[in-house]
Amino acid sequence: KKKPKGDKPKKEKEASREEREEREKFFELSFSVIRRSLRNFANESEVTKLQILNSCCKLYVKDAVRVGPILKHLFDLCAADASMDMRDRVRVYRAMFAVGGNSTPLAVFKERVILCQKAAPQLPSPAAPTCMHALGSLSHFMEHQCPGYLTLPQHPAVQPPVHVRDQYYNPAS
Repeated sequence: KKKPKGDKPKKEKEASREEREEREKFFELSFSVIRRSLRNFANESEVTKLQILNSCCKLYVKDAVRVGPILKHLFDLCAADASMDMRDRVRVYRAMFAVGGNSTPLAVFKERVILCQKAAPQLPSPAAPTCMHALGSLSHFMEHQCPGYLTLPQHPAVQPPVHVRDQYYNPAS
């Protein structure tokens, strides 16, 4: 006997239903986090703002109806941001995501750009143990000790006296 094509085993149906429920829970949680993060968006660091923007765009690709108003508000916040990189990125994203309903030629690329596979970061960084010099110094750049290089002193085990800082921060001087 052959089984009809439409019949799936009961376990597969339950598993797919459970997966759908888990995806919906994850979507709702992500959506709530995005809404909550918009409250203090102006005070966040630039990296955090970019992560919020990227996450919201990914949610928009999955459900444009629910995320559309939030994404439009986020675009408005980012357009007024002090960072030029943020404003430029939002300009491209506005052209890519037709939040207002006006389709653009870039709209066909939104899924390929936003949902593309990215390599996972390597932790710890492979470059970290290669050089033990102060980050940003000439010796760090050259990866060997340059003439005149002085290592940073070790962090003190006991806090130095507070009055030591007075010489630098005393407004009367």
